Amino acid sequence: MIYMLIGYPASGKSTYSLALSKETNSIILNRDTIGGKLQDLVKLIEKDKNYILDNTNLSINIRKIFINKAKELNIDITAIYIKSSIEDCMIRCMNRMYQKHDKIYFQGEQDLSPVVLFKSRKEFEEPSLDEGFTDIKVVNAGKIKFNNFNNKCVFLDIDGTLRKTEHLQNKYPIKKEEVELLFDKDEMKITLTKYKNDGYILHGISNQSGIGKKILTVDDVIDCMNETKKLLDIEFPISFCPHNSFPIKCFCRKPQSGLFLEAIFKYEINPELSIMVGDRTEDKTSAKRLNMKYMTPDEFFKK
Repeated sequence: MIYMLIGYPASGKSTYSLALSKETNSIILNRDTIGGKLQDLVKLIEKDKNYILDNTNLSINIRKIFINKAKELNIDITAIYIKSSIEDCMIRCMNRMYQKHDKIYFQGEQDLSPVVLFKSRKEFEEPSLDEGFTDIKVVNAGKIKFNNFNNKCVFLDIDGTLRKTEHLQNKYPIKKEEVELLFDKDEMKITLTKYKNDGYILHGISNQSGIGKKILTVDDVIDCMNETKKLLDIEFPISFCPHNSFPIKCFCRKPQSGLFLEAIFKYEINPELSIMVGDRTEDKTSAKRLNMKYMTPDEFFKK
């Protein structure tokens, strides 16, 4: 019997294969550990043993090699499709990085980068019985839960949420003299203080692609962020992504989850107890990916 796992990188295939190997007394074949080419794995398959093919196996052409081997030996081959969105795989990838290295590599760890993950989505072809599988089993990978964390947070976008941008040429300040709060200072401070008193951590999350475009420097961004907090008269950490907006090559630019996860691990935040406040689609998408409540600036500050 052959079990072929199919799914994106970081979809949970290896965890599933370990459990399946114990249940079925199967030998795990994985190029990451064995090395060599696909044909080298095919040569290891014998008729009277059970095997688990633990690689992505994304395309029909790759799967065909093993299906032909199963036909040659007259044995069953079952496809086990570990179904997950590429966004959830990215979160698992970053979770794995943090558990292994106690940090997140925002532009990817070794060969598992956002570029690799996006490429795998393009290569993926959903498995079909027409390929020659005996059976296909679909396993929904689900989302990572952070139920072991109990703290709650208000994640705050910066430009368009805390400060005005429409009047600025670049749509974000490039020097601290350009920083202007979105609403009345006292109203904003009262709201933020209320959430702090209710036990929420405040944490800013911002995309600052102007750094990559050489429009401003990291020090310029920090000066503008400090001025924002000075005007609000409230201290809280602000994390920002310095990378270009396109193409997305990092884990930290919203709607990617890297900056959120860094804060989640550091402060033991449960995102399902938390709120994302923002003014753009990318902010809303960020909240959805982590099962957070989403609010616009008007809803948050004017309710």
